[in-house]
Amino acid sequence: VQDAVRCPHLISAGLMAASPMALHGVAECCGCSPDLCGCDVFQNCCGDFPNALPRVPVRDGPALHKHVPPERWCVTYQDVRKFRKLVVRAMRRGTISSTPEDPFDHSDLVVGPSIATVTRQMIAPITKQKGNASWALMLHPEGLLCDVFVTHCWQEGVFEFADKVLHSWPSAASNAYCCMLSNP
Repeated sequence: VQDAVRCPHLISAGLMAASPMALHGVAECCGCSPDLCGCDVFQNCCGDFPNALPRVPVRDGPALHKHVPPERWCVTYQDVRKFRKLVVRAMRRGTISSTPEDPFDHSDLVVGPSIATVTRQMIAPITKQKGNASWALMLHPEGLLCDVFVTHCWQEGVFEFADKVLHSWPSAASNAYCCMLSNP
């Protein structure tokens, strides 16, 4: 990967070498602000937090979950990548903040806030606003057939989880069921 497309935040966090995109010669932005670092990679991102939220209509979540079978409540590799970026942006905006139960370091892009914190402070409010579908059905109302089942711990750091999922995503798999993103 050429230095011009490396995100300095990913490099300093030690994620550049571990990033699956980096392994394929493509850098991805950590969600840093161009005002903070002038990161060339940021230009390829989808902007700041409010504009980066999924542009989906409000859906009848309970009806979707009734009619779409659970084996289709899945997300794609790209969905997980975008989700990670959204979490970084939400942290930088203060939408996700540390709590006594989860006193995470806001500068930590390796482990990050717990999945429970991200679910309470970002996933649940957004999916509620979009009609109470899961994150997966909010993005893919027709559902995506499950290729991989991913499990997690609710106290696990969201970046650690996302990076491991992305790094180990099977090449033949298209869609993954992941509790925090799939359950209503």
